[in-house]
Amino acid sequence: GASEADGLAFARELSREALATSEHVNEMLDEVSFAAQRLWTSGQRLRLSPARAVELCSLINMAIRSDHPALLRPACAYLCTLNQLLVVQGKRASKAIRWPVQGVTIRGGGLPAEHCAFYESMLGSQTPYRVPGLLATSLEEGVAKQFMLAAEARGEPVVKWIVRVHAGGAADHTLRCRHVNFVTRSHFTEQEFLFAAYAPFRVTKITWGQGYADAPHVIELEACMDSKRESEDLPLAPWY
Repeated sequence: GASEADGLAFARELSREALATSEHVNEMLDEVSFAAQRLWTSGQRLRLSPARAVELCSLINMAIRSDHPALLRPACAYLCTLNQLLVVQGKRASKAIRWPVQGVTIRGGGLPAEHCAFYESMLGSQTPYRVPGLLATSLEEGVAKQFMLAAEARGEPVVKWIVRVHAGGAADHTLRCRHVNFVTRSHFTEQEFLFAAYAPFRVTKITWGQGYADAPHVIELEACMDSKRESEDLPLAPWY
């Protein structure tokens, strides 16, 4: 784990970043959900070991996966704030938002061999599974490829996730997935389409590749329309 000194230095850098401009300060005062969104995209890293340093987004997901009360309490406070933007309902549901072209958004990363069987078991099943964390995807395939190359550099088998939402959601808000939104306030231009924690998905197709960035495994998912309509006792993805 991180040392106390490293943890305090990480917190200071996040605070400095959050207050770096007048726009950021206004977010902290009047638009807290947007401040939470911008924090999610921070590139600041906390060193957990000599060989590993992680960003805040990874720490949030680690807290969710841990299911430990001491970590979940602060994480849930943050997630409730962020969900004001991610969970689109009520009057806000009809507002124009950026929607994936043809309803397709991409994610790149690694998939250890021991977790492939889980996705095979879910293939074609009418029962969805949930992701125990927030799931970041991108509207730009080039962004996903960067994460695929990073996974390859770590020595992990490379996977490309193709996630589909209803293409008609661009024009008709009643066809939009209720628990995803485009990230508008960001430190980077990753064109991020972010799913709320524990979002449910169905596996529709798997193509096993060679596990390299130029020949990745490809797993295709369908995002369920509304997380609240699905059981709370769905299988949890062991890796995503």
